[in-house]
Amino acid sequence: MAISDDNPNRLDDAYLRELEAEEALSPRKVNSDSLKEVTKACRDAADLELDIHYLNERLNEAKESLRRLTHERIPALMEKANIKDITIRGGGNLPDKRVSLKTFCYANIAAGWDDRRRQEAFDALRATSDGGHLIKNAFTFKFPMGSQKAVLVLTEFAQERGLEYEQIESVHTQTLSKWLRERRKKGLPHPPLDVIGGSVGQEAIIKDV
Repeated sequence: MAISDDNPNRLDDAYLRELEAEEALSPRKVNSDSLKEVTKACRDAADLELDIHYLNERLNEAKESLRRLTHERIPALMEKANIKDITIRGGGNLPDKRVSLKTFCYANIAAGWDDRRRQEAFDALRATSDGGHLIKNAFTFKFPMGSQKAVLVLTEFAQERGLEYEQIESVHTQTLSKWLRERRKKGLPHPPLDVIGGSVGQEAIIKDV
């Protein structure tokens, strides 16, 4: 299907004329009205793809703007005003809102970190009394053909036979964040926040009254 050069999402009218000319020479006659309907439907689909791309970008921008307001600006302003909660009167279709501050804890050992940084984070978790239990392990074993029986003994067999395998460690973000929050609440030590991708601060919680 040809697309015009000046607009990559617009079907080329010249291409449609070529189709009509080719079909005129073929035994099967094309209904020109149906062809126009197909063309319009394709153009509508291309326009909607552009709309979806734009709306996704706007959604991500709106989420980031909301995060900055609720995690940075509003908490800073409320602390400056020495208030912990406030009721905001609504108007029109907007109901009254209750805004209060809550401490949040977040941590994420990102998959995109390099191996050294990820290993430092896992080692820091293992150095605590219970952090090592958070770590999940996934092993990928590479067995030659005909080694189905060896799969039953997995790691032991791989070590004994020198088979190549890959170990992947991970910690779910929600699990790690909950663990961090509970340790801080109990006053227990935890790894440095920068090591485990953590952040702690005040968050503005906004609810309908």
